Amino acid sequence: MAAPPVSLGTVASPQTWVALLWNGSIMAGLAAWTAATLLWIVVLNRAPLSYVYVLGSLNYIAVPLLSRWLFAEPLSHIQLLGMVVISVGVLLTIYGRSYAPAL
Repeated sequence: MAAPPVSLGTVASPQTWVALLWNGSIMAGLAAWTAATLLWIVVLNRAPLSYVYVLGSLNYIAVPLLSRWLFAEPLSHIQLLGMVVISVGVLLTIYGRSYAPAL
């Protein structure tokens, strides 16, 4: 079922919301979001938040690279520089954790 275009005239219509809910792309997105949330909860139960949260910032590297690979989106030099800075920050944080004194 194709979802109708959403506009100010159709946003209040229940049929629009039902059609959007049953749209395959929307359903796949909701399923992926649910799986990611459940995985995040599992990971948080098994690892310290300070470690997992830093590794979560690798999403800012993975998303542009996957977008480039899957959708041929361009990457600017400033984006590449940002990804390098994030990578260095993650490495320094993980490296620093191994030498941090125990409290």
